[in-house]
Amino acid sequence: MKITTHLSLIILLAVFTSTAFTSTGALASTVEEGHAQTTPWSGYWWPHRQGALLKPLAKYDTLTGKKAEAWERKTHPPGDDVPKWHGYCHAWAAASLMETEPVKSRSAGPQGQVQLGVGDQKGLLSVCHARDVANSWGDRFGDNQGSEDKQDLAPDTLWRLLKLYVQQQGVPLVLDVEAGAEVWNYPIYAYRIEHAPQGGAGQQLARLTLWMADDAVAPDYVGVKVRRQSYQFTFTKRNESVVMGSAKWVGPSKEDHPDFAWYPYVAVAENPEIDYAIVRNLVGVAQQPNTPQPNPTLPATPDVSTSPAPDPDNPSSHPSPGPETPVANRRPPASVVSPLELVSLIANKTSSFGLDISVDRFGGRYEEGDELVVTGVSDRDGYLSLLYISAEGDLSLLYPQAGDNNQIRAKQEFTVPGAKADKSIRVAKPFGTHRIKAVVTSRPLHLSGLYAWQEKYEPKQPPQSQAQAKPPATAQGKPEAKPQPDTQPSPTGKPSEAENQQAVRATPYQSFRWHPTQRRLVQRLLLAYIGRKDLDEEQFGNIDPHAVLGEFAQDEAAFYVGPQEQKVETKPAGKAGQPGKPAGTQQSKPKPKP
Repeated sequence: MKITTHLSLIILLAVFTSTAFTSTGALASTVEEGHAQTTPWSGYWWPHRQGALLKPLAKYDTLTGKKAEAWERKTHPPGDDVPKWHGYCHAWAAASLMETEPVKSRSAGPQGQVQLGVGDQKGLLSVCHARDVANSWGDRFGDNQGSEDKQDLAPDTLWRLLKLYVQQQGVPLVLDVEAGAEVWNYPIYAYRIEHAPQGGAGQQLARLTLWMADDAVAPDYVGVKVRRQSYQFTFTKRNESVVMGSAKWVGPSKEDHPDFAWYPYVAVAENPEIDYAIVRNLVGVAQQPNTPQPNPTLPATPDVSTSPAPDPDNPSSHPSPGPETPVANRRPPASVVSPLELVSLIANKTSSFGLDISVDRFGGRYEEGDELVVTGVSDRDGYLSLLYISAEGDLSLLYPQAGDNNQIRAKQEFTVPGAKADKSIRVAKPFGTHRIKAVVTSRPLHLSGLYAWQEKYEPKQPPQSQAQAKPPATAQGKPEAKPQPDTQPSPTGKPSEAENQQAVRATPYQSFRWHPTQRRLVQRLLLAYIGRKDLDEEQFGNIDPHAVLGEFAQDEAAFYVGPQEQKVETKPAGKAGQPGKPAGTQQSKPKPKP
């Protein structure tokens, strides 16, 4: 990505005044927020390792006679040796800002012989933006170029940029949210900063919340899957203005915060076989791309924000507002739960009403591959979520899955999986104590970074018991042949889409796509939690889950997962037709329960 930085813009940004209105709270706090006039669309990040863009590029070549697929395969060859994070997240993020979202399939070619799905169109638009000309702020950490300051991007610099682009100019901004060496780009379209005095001498403690379009979706996904991040920082306020250079990330945000920001304004493809005009014609885009003023200037005296605070009853699956929506009505979706808010919910030990859950096996001991059933009762109606915490502190969502109706009724026993469920829950490694955290809320939980689909070519295979691992035998003692699905191999030789869909139906664990620093932070906090260490609110950013979710109830069930017990087969020792003693008559003794 080619980067251009304008000194004049930096100088203008240096003039910055805190503007907001007062909201209610334990301390008198000041709030500022902004929402872009257009909302970026969610799209896939097209990982190199899987050769994810090869299929759309092959269709492009068929229609144009070019050799874009061959160039991509040579320049970004797929394979297991490619770092997992390498891909086109930056290109998707830029396209989501500058291009109209494709929402339906198209037939292309003289006879309409090539079908371009939504994913194909989004992939082609993304590849057009792989080397965009852009303004950038902050220095990429870990590239051994420029500053390697862990506090970069500074909170006050980010604040100025959000105010300038999102609030005042009404355009989204792209952020690398990973503070380490990897790069994870997301388009930011809304923000909220709340700050209050902390101590004397003008010291303020601030919480920054960002709303962004997520890429943990299938290529054909249409709309906006919301991702929400929260951060904490301190700064000095003097004469109602921010003292530039005084802001510092604090708490968990010391290690997990945005690394650099950028804004694209000229589309440039990396692949020389890609013609931007041809691609736009193929996807049916007649109008010009979104090209807001690339170098907006900051007014010396910015207006006081008058946008309303986020409505907690706003549906988190909110539709993408179009440019015709009044800015005053553009509210960030409030019910999407950020990763740190999720940790605070798990660590919380209070409930607003009664909830009791249990697992189906007395003593809570399971062998690897055993089925598990969760039952429980809630004192109130609500929405049930089951979070799964492994013995190693890994977090996944057990329930609900796509298509599940997770509404429960007060005083009525619930069972997961239900009697009509098409999936079973099978316990898996690592061996040790695992936990299920049940939460009942007044509205559905929407968890930031949760995969909207199972990642292609890397299915999470469920553990198999000995009985499942063997196909049923026929009368001749040979395994019975099962019909194989009509599948096409992936470009890398990994499981095909149909095979992957079989794995999806078999496993109930739904994982999160979190950047590395955030994943390590969450895992460390969860390990402390399951190790019975007290977690104070500062460790996850002074977050009160009741303030985020309103009234909710929580309960937890713990169980132990151990290895399958192996049995010794018995064989007759005498001659044929004569009684003999078995070669082995003892079974392996079960290991003691913990």
